[in-house]
Amino acid sequence: MSDHPDGNANVVGRLKEKLKEARSQGFKIRMEMLDDEQASWCVVGGIPTLFVDLSQSAAEQLRQVDETLQAYMAHQRAA
Repeated sequence: MSDHPDGNANVVGRLKEKLKEARSQGFKIRMEMLDDEQASWCVVGGIPTLFVDLSQSAAEQLRQVDETLQAYMAHQRAA
């Protein structure tokens, strides 16, 4: 966590950019309370869908989105 007052805004901005990037790659974004489920991706109706846990902080959401997109790319390379 940053002590800088704009630190959280910077994380939110990076999260927005990462989600925009995911959308440009064809992902549908679903922001939901995932309870105890892990943020992930799946294909729904032929569209890759990225699930983001609303119960987490912006920093945690950003980390989850990064990890999920990396997992998706690894899956695509292996397919």
